[in-house]
Amino acid sequence: MKHFLYFFVFLFCHVTWAQSKRVQTSVDSTRVKIGSQITITYQTVVDTLSKVDFPEGLSMGALEVLESYVVDTLKKENKYYLTKKYGITQWDTGSYLIPSLPIFINEKMFMTDSVRVEILKVAVDTLKQPMFDIKGLIEPKSNKTNWWNIFVIVLIILFSGGAIYLFLKNRKKSIFIEEEINYATPIEKAMTKLEKLKSNRLDEQEEIKSYYSMLTDIARDYIEETIDIPAKESTTNELIATFKKAMGHKKMAVNKETLVHLESVLKQADLVKFAKSKPLSFEIVEDTQKISAIIKNIDESIPQVIEEDLVVNEANIEEIKRRRKTKKIFIGVIVFLFAILNIGGYIIATKGWDGLKNMIFGNPNKELLEGEWVLSTYGNPPIRIETPLVLKRGNLDDILDENIREKVANYQYFSLGEELMEITLTTVSFKDTLNADLNVFLEGSLKELENKGAHTILVKDEVYETEAGVNGIKAYGTMMIPIGNSKEEVKAAFYTLLFKQEGGFQQIVIFHPDDDPYASDIRKRIMDSVELGTLK
Repeated sequence: MKHFLYFFVFLFCHVTWAQSKRVQTSVDSTRVKIGSQITITYQTVVDTLSKVDFPEGLSMGALEVLESYVVDTLKKENKYYLTKKYGITQWDTGSYLIPSLPIFINEKMFMTDSVRVEILKVAVDTLKQPMFDIKGLIEPKSNKTNWWNIFVIVLIILFSGGAIYLFLKNRKKSIFIEEEINYATPIEKAMTKLEKLKSNRLDEQEEIKSYYSMLTDIARDYIEETIDIPAKESTTNELIATFKKAMGHKKMAVNKETLVHLESVLKQADLVKFAKSKPLSFEIVEDTQKISAIIKNIDESIPQVIEEDLVVNEANIEEIKRRRKTKKIFIGVIVFLFAILNIGGYIIATKGWDGLKNMIFGNPNKELLEGEWVLSTYGNPPIRIETPLVLKRGNLDDILDENIREKVANYQYFSLGEELMEITLTTVSFKDTLNADLNVFLEGSLKELENKGAHTILVKDEVYETEAGVNGIKAYGTMMIPIGNSKEEVKAAFYTLLFKQEGGFQQIVIFHPDDDPYASDIRKRIMDSVELGTLK
C-alpha cells in the first residue's frame, strides 16, 4: 500500500509537470541595453490534428512588442513542432517581468513561463567619445507617388510659364508704345504715334506681328475717337461695314480708295497675327503710308460736329464703355478663379482635403489646441491636469452601480464636451479600504460608452505606472459613435487611465475623432500633464 501511494504521487507529479511544460519558453538574452530587441520564443509539439492559437495583439507587461513573427512549422513523422517568436523591447532601464501568457491547444489553455529580464544603461565615455549636436529631423522617404503634389507642380509651371509669356509679350509690345501724352487733337496723336512706329527695326516675326498690331490699333483708335463707332472690338468686316454706315450718317466725303486701302491693311494685319504671314520690307512701308493717308483723308472728310450727332452717337459711346467694363470683369473673374484653383490645389497637396476644409470652415479642436489652457486640480484623490477649458462638475447618480454606491464615501465627476472631443475625470473615495479591481471600472466605462450608442469597440489595455509609483491601467482603442442625435457615425479614438490607491480610485477618459490630428495633439498634451495626489 505504501509503495502504491508513492507510485500514485510520482505519477501525479509527472503528469502535472508534463502538462505545465507543454509549451517551452526561451529568450535569446536576459540582459540587454536600453532599446535593444529581446526575442522570446514559445515552442510546442502537437499532433497533426491539433489546433494551436498563439496570442496576437498583446502587450507583455511593461515591455513593448515590436514584431510578432510568423509561426514556424516543422513536421516530423506524425508530429508538428510549432515555434512562435516575438520581438520586444523597453526604453527605460530596470528589471522587468515578461508575464505568463495563455496559449490554447485544442481550446485548452496552457500558460507559458514568466521570464525576468534586465534593461541596462548605455555607458557613454565623454572623454574618449566626441560629442556632437543633435541632428535635425529627416523626413522618411516614401515610395508612394503623391499625385496631388505633381498636379500642383504642373499648375505652378503652367501659371509661371503663362506669366513669363505675357511679360515677354508685353515687353516686346512696349517697344512700340510711347508714354501717354495729352494731345490737342486725335489726328495729332495718331500721326505722332505713326512717326514713332516707323523708327523701329523689324527683324523677327514677333516684332512684325507687334508692329502690325500697333499700326492697326492706331487707325482703330483714331476712328473710334473721331467717328464714335466700336472700332477696337470689331473684326475687319464689321469695322468696314460700320464705317460705311457712319459715312452716310455723318455725310463724310471719304473716297473709295481710302476704304479699299483700309480694308487691305486690316486684312494684312490679320494674316500676320493669325496666319504668321511675313510681309516684305517694302510692303510694310507701303502699309504704313496707307494708314497715314487713310487717317488724313478721314480727318479732312469729317464735317463740323453738331449737337444732333452727339445725341445720336451717345448710345454707341455707352455701348463701348459697357463692353469694355464687361471684358475687364470677365478677365478679373478668370484670374481670381485661377488663383483660387492654384491655392486650393497646393493646400490639398500639402495638407489634404481636411486641411482645405479646416482653412475654409475652421476646426474647433484646432482653436482649443491653440487657445489658452487651464491647469487645475480636481476631485479626491486629487488629479492635477491641464485642459483647454475648465472641466465642469457633473453627476454620476444615474450610472453609478448600486453595489458600488453603498461602499463609496465620496465621488466627484468632471467633464468637458466640445465637438466630439470629450474629456471626463472621475475620483472615488471608499468608506473602507477596498482592493478595487480596475478591470471592473474599465468595463463600466465601456458599458457607459455603449449606452451612448458606441459600437464596434476595439480596446487594448496594458499595465501603467506613474513616476510616483502609483499602479494603474492604460486602455486605448477605437469605436464607432453617433454624432449628436443624427444617424451619422464617426470613428473615434478612445483613451483612458485608471489608478487605484488605498481607499481611492481615479480615472481619466478621452475620446475624439480618430482622424483629427488636432484632437490627437490635445489628448497627448492632457495625458502628459497628469499628476496624481494622495487621498485626503
